[in-house]
Amino acid sequence: MGSVGAGLDLCRRIIKRFPHHLCFSFAYGSGVKSQIGYEKKQLNKNVVDLVLCIEDEQLQNWHTENIQKNPEDYSGMKILGSSVIAKYQTIIPAQVYCNTLIPIKKENITIKYGVTRKSDLIKDLTHWQEVYLSGRLQKPVQFIQEPDEIIRKALRRNLQTALTVALLLLPEKFNDYNLFHTIAQLSYSGDFRMIFGENPNKVKNIVQPQLDSFRELYKPFIFAEKDHLHFPGSLSGEYSQDKSDERVFSQLKSIPFIYSSDKLGKHSIGNYRDEVKRILGRRVFRSSALQSLKNIPTAGIIKSLKYSYKKALKTFSH
Repeated sequence: MGSVGAGLDLCRRIIKRFPHHLCFSFAYGSGVKSQIGYEKKQLNKNVVDLVLCIEDEQLQNWHTENIQKNPEDYSGMKILGSSVIAKYQTIIPAQVYCNTLIPIKKENITIKYGVTRKSDLIKDLTHWQEVYLSGRLQKPVQFIQEPDEIIRKALRRNLQTALTVALLLLPEKFNDYNLFHTIAQLSYSGDFRMIFGENPNKVKNIVQPQLDSFRELYKPFIFAEKDHLHFPGSLSGEYSQDKSDERVFSQLKSIPFIYSSDKLGKHSIGNYRDEVKRILGRRVFRSSALQSLKNIPTAGIIKSLKYSYKKALKTFSH
């Protein structure tokens, strides 16, 4: 599920600057994956986004060691100590602690990294609790440290759920671009950063140059749907799916956090597309808003202003 790209060696070198106890790590975004508007030769000039997953019992110790090893990464919050930082990370959604705009002078790049506990990552992957890290992992990313089987199983569950939700939102007939655009759009549904702070063409710019990577990522899950989904062998081209009420019920029931919510009950599917979008959008808005507010003190005022300025340029330059 993690493709090997030109940035893997670079990411592995970066990871060495952190304390051990990582059980999984990955890089995502324009710094490691092609997006329209970012030339491949310029990838290293973009911010490289990393996620570092820590075993639950090691979280506070990891922050203690990282503050000692990389004190410049942290804002003034470091004076509160690793215990407060660990609690701040885990109490407020989306259970991620971010350090941003960190210059790696030796590599001539800038990184941003989020720290998460293994249990929080697994919960988001399997239940879409926040649709924050799970949203990033619904798209092609660069694995740096391979996951164990427990995380790998949760990653597979996340991709299967993303495919199922996308199929629910799509009509009877669609093409491969429609499918992967719908999947990529899921984690941006309701995300207030898309109003202010992101390129409005973000989803298209992710999907278009990475269609082959999306096909490879979702290939086993698409083939597993062959009894209800008709598609070309290459996965490129026209698709058609069973949209009977019986099939829709079956798909909804396979996603408990959606099926058990509000109006999506046993007796009527009604306007299920609108309900699915509403339920998903509400979760995404909550986690994206809270995490963004949470990132202000972890970055510090100066870095927050710089980061917001760069994001605003993406909004108004398109």
